[in-house]
Amino acid sequence: MLITLVSSAAATEGYLTGDPYTPILQWGSEGSGNGQFISPSGVALDGSGSVYVADSGNNRIQVFTGTGEFVRAWGTEGTGNGEFRGPRGVAVDTDNFVYVVDNQNNRIQKFTSTGSYSGKWGDAGNGDGRFSGPQGIAVDRSGIVYVVDTGNNRVQAFTNTGSFIRAWGSMGKSNGQFQFPLSIAVDDDGDIYVADSSDFRIQKFNTTGGFLMKWMLSGEGIHHPFGIAVDEGNVYLADYDNDQIRTFGTGGEPLEKWGSSGSDIGQFNKPSGIAIDAAGNVYVVDKYNNRIQKFAPVTTPSPVANFSANKTSGTVPLMITFTDTSTGDPASRFWSFGDGNSSTKQHPVHTYTLPGNYTVNLTVSNGNGSDTLSRPGYITVTRVKGDFNDNGIVDIGDVSNVAYMVVGKAAADPAADFNENCAVDIGDAAKIAYYYVEKIPAL
Repeated sequence: MLITLVSSAAATEGYLTGDPYTPILQWGSEGSGNGQFISPSGVALDGSGSVYVADSGNNRIQVFTGTGEFVRAWGTEGTGNGEFRGPRGVAVDTDNFVYVVDNQNNRIQKFTSTGSYSGKWGDAGNGDGRFSGPQGIAVDRSGIVYVVDTGNNRVQAFTNTGSFIRAWGSMGKSNGQFQFPLSIAVDDDGDIYVADSSDFRIQKFNTTGGFLMKWMLSGEGIHHPFGIAVDEGNVYLADYDNDQIRTFGTGGEPLEKWGSSGSDIGQFNKPSGIAIDAAGNVYVVDKYNNRIQKFAPVTTPSPVANFSANKTSGTVPLMITFTDTSTGDPASRFWSFGDGNSSTKQHPVHTYTLPGNYTVNLTVSNGNGSDTLSRPGYITVTRVKGDFNDNGIVDIGDVSNVAYMVVGKAAADPAADFNENCAVDIGDAAKIAYYYVEKIPAL
């Protein structure tokens, strides 16, 4: 048995390419040994996370842990109890009984979780409780067993002991009709989803088989919808011919897709079965790669705001480049520079034109939340010495301001004492004037 744990580097690569799920594990290879497969088909999980795989070409069921370790297997080719001819779908009920679609024997077989035979029902035909090449199976919370009777283009419902309850469907394209349906899933509310393969659609029914809605898949480029599974709010589809997995809302709205053709990690060669565990991990039967692949949902961490500046002090006009160093992959950001101006750029350049101490705030956000970092008094801006009219240069206007102080028309500013005689006098005005005519550099 081949088990491959996908490294964190590969997981990161999946995230960086935008995939909604990243491969974390694969196991299996072609063969008949424990943990090997020949054209596997269906997959199901029990309440403890054990993984049951219909190993169709080997006419058996194999059981694994959630980490791919082989636990047990049962079944051989034949028509007797516990024997199979091309098992397809598999399902597990709340009591951990295992139901297997024995395709070519046109019957359902029931087992304990350890593989002990518990019962069977069905044979070839089109009457109630009879089958023609059945494929998919699902069990709801109340124990009702739903079987996709593929050759008869219908769904049949049974008790968990095989007593017939009802059937619906016939050949066609109308609501409630089917063309080669392949798989079935039931959500927690009891609503039923059927992959209507040759009609290129998913149909949704209530617990009594009443038609609720449908969504067509031809616009999505899907030509052979195969395995189907459902969890809280999402429908997962194995897109067999396109070698992809697709998800939809329970109302049919397309959500996400991932995968491509190939044999590398995260690629598929005719994905057929699909199941979801309680943590949201997705198990896919990669049919002709003879393996199971396990995917984990990629989650975006909550953002944490942080920033720096190329300088934090200087004279006006002071131009500063701010650098966003936030973590958590922010999708948006909002800067407040403390002087009434703001920006939504990642790395803004801002110019302060007035002296003062300025508080800078950065708020970053993504789908998981937001965070704000505030740096009080982060930027200190001072005036150029002698620039009393605050225009960033020493000019004739500043000479006038000092002269106005000298003649007593305005309160003297100690900063105007350029000749340092402890008084603001005409010598200070003269010194500023000297700067203005560029005889010496301005301070």
